[in-house]
Amino acid sequence: MKETTPTFFIYYLIKFQNTIRQTETVFLVLTGVFLGGSVFFDFIETIIYPDDKHIDPYFLLLEEGNKLMGIASWCAYVVTTCFQKITDHKYKI
Repeated sequence: MKETTPTFFIYYLIKFQNTIRQTETVFLVLTGVFLGGSVFFDFIETIIYPDDKHIDPYFLLLEEGNKLMGIASWCAYVVTTCFQKITDHKYKI
């Protein structure tokens, strides 16, 4: 599954590039930063504590906090994009 994730990511970036360019990308960039930060802190924690028995609460807070902020940023991006598309003149009923 991990091998196919970058392929799907690149595929969707290419497929929806026109839609992404027309939207406010601040929340999309924040999503990448926060989710990337979550992966980064998880990686650093496995280097510092190679055994899985030790759980540092500060690394857990950093990792899970970044993950939560990434999810919140993604939701904000989806909501603002939907609102932008609904209020766009060519989609009015």
